[in-house]
Amino acid sequence: MKMIKFFTQPALHFSAILLLMLLLLPDFVFAQVPPATITFPADKNVVEIPFTRYRSWIIIKAEVNNKKTLSFILDTGAPIAVLADKDISESLALNIVGQARVSGGDGKEPKTVPLASGAAFKIGDLEIGNCMIAVGAATEVIAGVDGVIGKYVFENSVVEINWKENKLIITKPESFEYKGSGEVIPFEMASSGHIFTNVIIEKNGKQKTIKSTIDTGNRSTFKMNNLENFYEDKDALKNIITGWGANGSELGDVTRVNISFGNIQFSDVVASSSQNPNGRLENEGITGNIGLSILERFNIILDYKHNVMILEKNEAFSNDFTFNKSGIILHPKRAENYLVIAEVIPGSPASEKGLQKEDKILTINGKSVQQYSMDEIDSLITGKNIKEIKIELKRNEELLYKTIIMKKLI
Repeated sequence: MKMIKFFTQPALHFSAILLLMLLLLPDFVFAQVPPATITFPADKNVVEIPFTRYRSWIIIKAEVNNKKTLSFILDTGAPIAVLADKDISESLALNIVGQARVSGGDGKEPKTVPLASGAAFKIGDLEIGNCMIAVGAATEVIAGVDGVIGKYVFENSVVEINWKENKLIITKPESFEYKGSGEVIPFEMASSGHIFTNVIIEKNGKQKTIKSTIDTGNRSTFKMNNLENFYEDKDALKNIITGWGANGSELGDVTRVNISFGNIQFSDVVASSSQNPNGRLENEGITGNIGLSILERFNIILDYKHNVMILEKNEAFSNDFTFNKSGIILHPKRAENYLVIAEVIPGSPASEKGLQKEDKILTINGKSVQQYSMDEIDSLITGKNIKEIKIELKRNEELLYKTIIMKKLI
């Protein structure tokens, strides 16, 4: 099968930016992607779609090609759809037309995955057609769900994300009228299909304005690149795993900054930087990324037709920005009866207790890891709202028992 010509340009890019939280950030030569279609029911201008949360992501159900209903992360950073399972194309009657190149934030060479065109999604009462899908991309990064869908949902509608009621309110653009008093944030669209706005960063009395993507696929808080000469930061966590790409982990630093956009201001925000940033976005001067830990503090309305995001503060607005207090970074893919430690942050409680990379966690607080959901494991490992955890480890054939007492790392 030949590589389609326009995929010889910069690759589809996945970068799971994680301050112990994952991000999926595809990058693509968006100018070459055909527009999708969206069809509302004949008697409706507004459709409500329920969603669930999984590891902070927004998860929606979508039927693919009238064959099978799958679970998808709703990701404003995804210009085309993604399926994790490389063997699923035949059962979904996908029309494989070529290959897409997929790279991660780890600096490794891209790999190729099948590319399908003309796919259709049914999401509640909505029908979305003429979609492209990369098949078998970033399987480990999005373990636990079937795929990712993004711009196809947003580009021909106005989408409200209502966190309190766990639903999307999707409106025909010509029928939408906003009468609230939320903060209106203008955005632009990159050639890759990502939307971005200006964010002011403040650190040690210095300020800098950077273009930042608005990314519901990023589970973390804020990402920034190319700021090495902006300020000195002796307290930053250096050279740790900050993400997972299609080919493995990526490294970077973690610190805290103050940020603002429009009239919205946040202090003491957890922020990461990457050693292998998304080159295509950087070529357009986009060096920041606003993630879910910020976005979920608002009822959000995204209007792609008018290039605006409307933010209405909710009860989570004033919550503290937390970071991993144990120092354990887990591999994103979960084994049947254990969790693999991908890294132990130097100087952290886990490091002080002698935990090591590749240790396998069998139990937490006396319960096997099988008895926990991944959301529960995330809360336990990162030390959210708890002071300590007791874990049982397996290192080679040796069993170890450790008590990790949480402490603030940054």
